[in-house]
Amino acid sequence: MSKTPVTPLVPKEGWHVMHLFYHVDHSAWSMLSEDEKRIAKTRLTELVQEIRANQDTHLLTFAIATPKADIGFML
Repeated sequence: MSKTPVTPLVPKEGWHVMHLFYHVDHSAWSMLSEDEKRIAKTRLTELVQEIRANQDTHLLTFAIATPKADIGFML
């Protein structure tokens, strides 16, 4: 094995994108009270707003109509 240190690749321009996909457990969601659902939605909204408040950070949210995921985020 080479003992030469590996120099990390750092792009000089361009965008770095992360796609995150989540599936909602609808049976667990249906067991929550309306107040618990409202609190969960509010917390998610606050988290999205907190991330979007960071300079040079973009966060897109979207619904997905497939069996593989229910909600997606592009960061």
